[in-house]
Amino acid sequence: ADDRKSVTAETLWDMGNGETGSALLTREMTDWRRMMQVGNWASPQLIGSNVTTETPSYTSITVSDGIAYVTTNTAFGVPGLALFDVAPANPVRIAQSFSLGVQGYDAVSDGSVLYVLTASSSQELRAYDISDPGSFSAADLLDSYDLPGDGRARSLALNGDILYIGSTL
Repeated sequence: ADDRKSVTAETLWDMGNGETGSALLTREMTDWRRMMQVGNWASPQLIGSNVTTETPSYTSITVSDGIAYVTTNTAFGVPGLALFDVAPANPVRIAQSFSLGVQGYDAVSDGSVLYVLTASSSQELRAYDISDPGSFSAADLLDSYDLPGDGRARSLALNGDILYIGSTL
Protein backbone atom coordinates (compact mmCIF):
# COMPACT_ATOMS: atom_id res chain seq x y z
CA ALA A 1 0.00 0.00 0.00
CA ASP A 2 1.03 3.62 -0.35
CA ASP A 3 1.52 4.07 3.39
CA ARG A 4 3.51 0.89 4.14
CA LYS A 5 6.47 -1.08 2.82
CA SER A 6 7.68 -4.61 3.40
CA VAL A 7 11.41 -4.90 4.21
CA THR A 8 13.37 -8.17 4.16
CA ALA A 9 17.01 -8.69 5.21
CA GLU A 10 18.89 -11.96 4.92
CA THR A 11 22.24 -12.75 6.51
CA LEU A 12 24.33 -15.71 5.35
CA TRP A 13 27.46 -16.98 7.09
CA ASP A 14 30.16 -19.57 6.62
CA MET A 15 31.96 -20.78 9.75
CA GLY A 16 35.00 -21.81 7.71
CA ASN A 17 34.71 -25.45 8.70
CA GLY A 18 32.00 -26.37 6.22
CA GLU A 19 29.13 -25.20 8.45
CA THR A 20 26.92 -22.49 7.01
CA GLY A 21 23.83 -20.74 8.23
CA SER A 22 21.37 -18.01 7.48
CA ALA A 23 18.82 -15.77 9.18
CA LEU A 24 15.90 -13.99 7.55
CA LEU A 25 14.18 -10.96 9.06
CA THR A 26 10.99 -9.51 7.54
CA ARG A 27 9.20 -6.42 8.83
CA GLU A 28 6.41 -4.16 7.63
CA MET A 29 7.23 -0.47 7.90
CA THR A 30 4.53 2.19 8.12
CA ASP A 31 4.42 5.96 8.28
CA TRP A 32 3.73 6.00 12.03
CA ARG A 33 3.70 9.81 12.16
CA ARG A 34 0.82 10.15 9.70
CA MET A 35 -2.44 11.18 11.37
CA MET A 36 -5.38 8.91 10.51
CA GLN A 37 -9.06 9.04 11.36
CA VAL A 38 -9.93 5.91 13.37
CA GLY A 39 -13.37 6.78 14.70
CA ASN A 40 -14.78 8.57 17.69
CA TRP A 41 -13.98 6.54 20.79
CA ALA A 42 -15.69 9.15 22.98
CA SER A 43 -19.15 8.05 21.85
CA PRO A 44 -19.28 4.39 20.76
CA GLN A 45 -22.44 3.26 18.99
CA LEU A 46 -24.19 -0.08 19.29
CA ILE A 47 -24.73 -1.55 15.81
CA GLY A 48 -26.25 -4.88 16.85
CA SER A 49 -26.99 -7.18 19.78
CA ASN A 50 -28.41 -10.55 20.71
CA VAL A 51 -30.70 -10.89 23.70
CA THR A 52 -31.07 -14.35 25.21
CA THR A 53 -33.41 -15.79 27.83
CA GLU A 54 -30.50 -17.80 29.25
CA THR A 55 -28.18 -16.40 31.89
CA PRO A 56 -24.90 -17.06 30.12
CA SER A 57 -21.45 -16.67 31.55
CA TYR A 58 -19.29 -16.14 28.47
CA THR A 59 -15.60 -16.98 28.89
CA SER A 60 -14.09 -16.30 25.45
CA ILE A 61 -14.93 -15.40 21.87
CA THR A 62 -13.25 -15.93 18.51
CA VAL A 63 -14.65 -14.86 15.14
CA SER A 64 -14.04 -16.65 11.85
CA ASP A 65 -15.78 -15.95 8.52
CA GLY A 66 -18.67 -14.04 10.11
CA ILE A 67 -19.33 -16.63 12.83
CA ALA A 68 -18.62 -15.88 16.51
CA TYR A 69 -17.66 -18.96 18.51
CA VAL A 70 -18.37 -18.17 22.18
CA THR A 71 -17.22 -20.43 24.99
CA THR A 72 -19.43 -20.43 28.06
CA ASN A 73 -19.87 -21.73 31.55
CA THR A 74 -22.39 -24.60 31.56
CA ALA A 75 -24.37 -23.20 34.48
CA PHE A 76 -27.96 -22.16 33.75
CA GLY A 77 -28.26 -24.59 30.82
CA VAL A 78 -25.74 -22.85 28.54
CA PRO A 79 -24.02 -25.36 26.20
CA GLY A 80 -20.30 -24.66 26.76
CA LEU A 81 -19.99 -23.38 23.16
CA ALA A 82 -22.47 -21.15 21.34
CA LEU A 83 -22.30 -20.06 17.71
CA PHE A 84 -23.60 -16.71 16.42
CA ASP A 85 -23.87 -15.49 12.85
CA VAL A 86 -22.55 -11.94 13.30
CA ALA A 87 -22.98 -10.88 9.67
CA PRO A 88 -26.45 -9.36 10.17
CA ALA A 89 -26.94 -6.17 12.19
CA ASN A 90 -28.37 -8.27 15.01
CA PRO A 91 -26.38 -11.50 15.58
CA VAL A 92 -28.37 -14.72 15.28
CA ARG A 93 -27.63 -17.85 17.30
CA ILE A 94 -27.08 -20.89 15.05
CA ALA A 95 -26.52 -24.61 15.74
CA GLN A 96 -28.63 -24.26 18.88
CA SER A 97 -28.84 -28.00 19.54
CA PHE A 98 -25.04 -28.32 19.94
CA SER A 99 -23.60 -28.76 23.43
CA LEU A 100 -20.03 -29.38 24.60
CA GLY A 101 -21.42 -31.07 27.70
CA VAL A 102 -18.77 -29.31 29.79
CA GLN A 103 -17.61 -25.74 30.34
CA GLY A 104 -15.69 -24.14 27.48
CA TYR A 105 -12.68 -22.05 28.48
CA ASP A 106 -11.23 -20.70 25.23
CA ALA A 107 -11.37 -21.15 21.45
CA VAL A 108 -9.28 -20.24 18.41
CA SER A 109 -9.74 -20.93 14.72
CA ASP A 110 -7.47 -21.28 11.71
CA GLY A 111 -10.43 -20.78 9.37
CA SER A 112 -11.38 -24.44 8.85
CA VAL A 113 -10.72 -25.94 12.28
CA LEU A 114 -11.98 -24.64 15.63
CA TYR A 115 -9.87 -25.60 18.67
CA VAL A 116 -11.78 -25.52 21.96
CA LEU A 117 -10.40 -25.90 25.50
CA THR A 118 -12.88 -27.62 27.79
CA ALA A 119 -13.29 -28.58 31.44
CA SER A 120 -13.23 -32.27 30.49
CA SER A 121 -10.54 -34.23 32.35
CA SER A 122 -9.93 -36.52 29.35
CA GLN A 123 -10.74 -34.27 26.36
CA GLU A 124 -9.34 -30.90 27.39
CA LEU A 125 -8.65 -29.88 23.79
CA ARG A 126 -11.14 -30.59 21.01
CA ALA A 127 -10.78 -29.86 17.30
CA TYR A 128 -13.91 -29.32 15.19
CA ASP A 129 -14.45 -28.96 11.44
CA ILE A 130 -16.16 -25.59 10.97
CA SER A 131 -16.43 -25.62 7.18
CA ASP A 132 -20.25 -25.57 7.50
CA PRO A 133 -21.12 -23.75 10.74
CA GLY A 134 -24.83 -23.64 9.87
CA SER A 135 -25.06 -27.40 10.44
CA PHE A 136 -22.45 -27.56 13.21
CA SER A 137 -22.89 -30.63 15.42
CA ALA A 138 -21.02 -33.12 17.62
CA ALA A 139 -20.34 -35.11 14.42
CA ASP A 140 -17.94 -32.33 13.35
CA LEU A 141 -15.47 -33.37 16.05
CA LEU A 142 -12.18 -34.15 14.25
CA ASP A 143 -10.19 -35.21 17.30
CA SER A 144 -9.78 -34.66 21.02
CA TYR A 145 -6.67 -34.56 23.14
CA ASP A 146 -6.03 -35.54 26.74
CA LEU A 147 -3.50 -33.00 27.98
CA PRO A 148 -1.09 -33.72 30.86
CA GLY A 149 -2.58 -32.89 34.26
CA ASP A 150 -6.24 -32.73 35.18
CA GLY A 151 -8.15 -30.08 33.24
CA ARG A 152 -5.81 -27.19 33.97
CA ALA A 153 -5.63 -25.71 30.45
CA ARG A 154 -7.31 -22.29 30.24
CA SER A 155 -6.10 -20.34 27.19
CA LEU A 156 -5.18 -20.85 23.55
CA ALA A 157 -3.20 -18.94 20.95
CA LEU A 158 -2.55 -19.91 17.36
CA ASN A 159 0.52 -18.59 15.56
CA GLY A 160 0.88 -20.02 12.07
CA ASP A 161 0.72 -23.80 12.49
CA ILE A 162 1.68 -23.78 16.19
CA LEU A 163 -1.06 -24.00 18.83
CA TYR A 164 -0.06 -22.68 22.26
CA ILE A 165 -1.91 -23.78 25.39
CA GLY A 166 -1.77 -21.86 28.68
CA SER A 167 -2.61 -23.62 31.93
CA THR A 168 -2.98 -23.03 35.64
CA LEU A 169 -0.49 -24.44 38.11
